[in-house]
Amino acid sequence: MLRRELLRHALPATVRLIQANQADQALSGVIDDYLALQWLERGDQGLCLTDTGRAICQQAQRGRSATQQRRADRAQHSVAE
Repeated sequence: MLRRELLRHALPATVRLIQANQADQALSGVIDDYLALQWLERGDQGLCLTDTGRAICQQAQRGRSATQQRRADRAQHSVAE
C-alpha cells in the first residue's frame, strides 16, 4: 500500500520526465510499476498515460495544490500572530 501511495504522488513528476524524453531518469523500477498498475502503457509514440493514470495524475496534482494552499494559509496565519 505504501509503495502505491508513493507511486501516486510521484506520477506527475514521472509524466513530466516522459514528456521531456527523460524517462531513463525516473527511479529504478517505477516505469515497470506504472505499467503493471496500468497507469502507463506503451503506445506507438512511446509511453503514455492510460485513462486511469490520467485520473490518478490529476488527483495527485489537486492534492498537491491543496496541500500547498494549506501550508501557505498556516504560514500567513503564524505571521499575523
